[in-house]
Amino acid sequence: MTRWLLNRTIPNKVLAPSTDSQPSRECEVVGLFTLPECPNCKRDGPVDCMALGPGNMWPNSVVVCGDNDCGLYWSLVSQFPPETKWRSDVTP
Repeated sequence: MTRWLLNRTIPNKVLAPSTDSQPSRECEVVGLFTLPECPNCKRDGPVDCMALGPGNMWPNSVVVCGDNDCGLYWSLVSQFPPETKWRSDVTP
């Protein structure tokens, strides 16, 4: 099990890395969800994920794998899982 966010303070914002076409940017954390495995390294989960705003811009999610070879996996997803827990203090 790789639940890195259990019993930890969830950040209000995270700094997303830059890409060839986009500079790094500050992203608001708008929700939390888990996945059964890491989409990058396929490590068994559940793994914690943060939904990032705005939802129409890369990245809109980050997987907190924590494996030494993986770490964080930034992605753009078309839809968040139905079990996503949205933060009450922000609008998704």
